[in-house]
Amino acid sequence: MQFEALRAARDTDLIGWADEVIERLSDAQRLCRDMDDRLIAGDAFLQARSETRTRLSALLDRGRLFFPNTKAEDEAEKAAAFQGKRQKALNAIFAAYRIVSDLTREGGPAPRDAVLALVEEKRLFVSEVFLHIDPRRRRDVITALER
Repeated sequence: MQFEALRAARDTDLIGWADEVIERLSDAQRLCRDMDDRLIAGDAFLQARSETRTRLSALLDRGRLFFPNTKAEDEAEKAAAFQGKRQKALNAIFAAYRIVSDLTREGGPAPRDAVLALVEEKRLFVSEVFLHIDPRRRRDVITALER
């Protein structure tokens, strides 16, 4: 029972963080749609992009507490949280960060293509978190406790 309580607490924290990531990924999609629809440009776009990137970066770092990098022996010179290979959930956030960063760069994605790419990254992220939380198992535990 203590194990389930500990797991439920971790899952609750993970769900809270994931909720925020999903919101920020949706904000990134909106930024790209607004750019495509010419609702935002110039300094307003640059400021919104900067804010979106900053929030995604912070969420990426916070996510390292839930999804630590896999160990790599040859990266001892890197800070502990950054050694090894990122897990898929964090890769999705990083990919979204790059998509937003590259919007106006030469060779970067067109805004409409960026929206589609962000949708795909959000789906990958949600799927990875889903696998870690296992909502079906969680539902079954709650049902068993209610009896």
